[in-house]
Amino acid sequence: MRPHSPTSQDKQERQRALLAKLEGRLFRASQLEKPTTAPQGPAIAQLIPGLEPHETPSGAVWKLALRVSLDGRPTRQGVRFPYGEEARALRPDLVAELAGDEEFRGLPLEAVAFLDAETTGLSGGTGTYVFLVGLGHFQGEDFVVEQYFMRDYDQEAPLVEALRRRMADFEAIVSYNGKAFDVPLLRTRFVLHRAPSAWEKPHLDLLGLARRLWRKRLADCSLPTVERDILGVRRVSDVNGAMVPRIYFDFVRGVRVERMIPVFDHHAQDIVSLASLLGRLGRMIESPSHPDFAYPSDQMGLAKLFEQSGKSDCAMACLEEALHRLRDPLMIHQVSMRLAGFYKRRSQWEEASAIWEAQIKSGPPGQVEPYVELAKYYEHRAKDYARALRLVKEAIRALEFREEMESSLSPSDPFSETVTGMDDLLHRLQRLEARQERHEAKARPV
Repeated sequence: MRPHSPTSQDKQERQRALLAKLEGRLFRASQLEKPTTAPQGPAIAQLIPGLEPHETPSGAVWKLALRVSLDGRPTRQGVRFPYGEEARALRPDLVAELAGDEEFRGLPLEAVAFLDAETTGLSGGTGTYVFLVGLGHFQGEDFVVEQYFMRDYDQEAPLVEALRRRMADFEAIVSYNGKAFDVPLLRTRFVLHRAPSAWEKPHLDLLGLARRLWRKRLADCSLPTVERDILGVRRVSDVNGAMVPRIYFDFVRGVRVERMIPVFDHHAQDIVSLASLLGRLGRMIESPSHPDFAYPSDQMGLAKLFEQSGKSDCAMACLEEALHRLRDPLMIHQVSMRLAGFYKRRSQWEEASAIWEAQIKSGPPGQVEPYVELAKYYEHRAKDYARALRLVKEAIRALEFREEMESSLSPSDPFSETVTGMDDLLHRLQRLEARQERHEAKARPV
């Protein structure tokens, strides 16, 4: 006999029963479908040793504390802290310089929480839950990772309460894309539970720094890529981050619950790598000439950091180092013009004009800026109006060539960004012609 197939009426009855079950209260996903027994009570502790109930006034949430040595030795889970000596050497002034925030300057490193969250999706909003939150912090010669785990959806209130209380012990946050994702999502969960926000603290997001320093030499600036190529971390056993939400959905339903083990390990290594990355960045700005940072793109990124913090000498040294190693003509041109800009601001006209002359002779075709800058120098400093006039005419020809090239190139091509427009050049040309005429008139004998 063929098995009975559910009718449309059967499906409607099942849906009504489900809605009645969910109406007016927070539900447990493990109650909706139980292909196997959902992990309850002691079973979770057996699954992940060290995971224990953490009591709050709102109920219990699960917590795992992992201590990682700064000497690079891996834990039993395979989590290790690379470049621990650089983390030990971190000073508040270095962190403040990286953050561009003076509030970090007076904070001991132990007062900083390294934050990372695992969620049920990437879209954000009220429909996205945070089920695993990690807070890392330095403690003596070790780095401690505390992971707060929401075993099922009805544990969100205790999770929020545990995080609110624990964050009161920290004065600042370091994250990786946390400003755009983790913290806004956590704020939303706190608002839904009418809990005071715990996230209004000085916040250093390392994603922006990573992009500034490494986007030209890395395939992408995701934390796994930076971890592998900058920190040298090779994970022996790991889980694909894109699979984590599905693994959690299965976990609360009791399906293949053992797959949560690598999720905890993956999450812990993310937080440890975040702290290690901060140490590596601190070493970069303290010792920019170190051989590990000799890549031209690293030096160019460091120059931007130093320029923003007012360290023009350091910025110039980084640009000069980059020029020694660059081979691409367009990159050489861009770095040279940045360096000339420093000389100009310092009124070192001989050095600046030498760079502009060199870029006119050997720089990529279609570049207008060196002509314009050199014309300004001869007009306003050297008072050589005839030469300034010739340079402006050459700039007009260069811009015409550039516009011709742009018509056949994609918008992302370097030629697509014009420094000086044709109207500006024509206006400068007319002004110089008038000045040259007046200058010649004065020079004529009466």
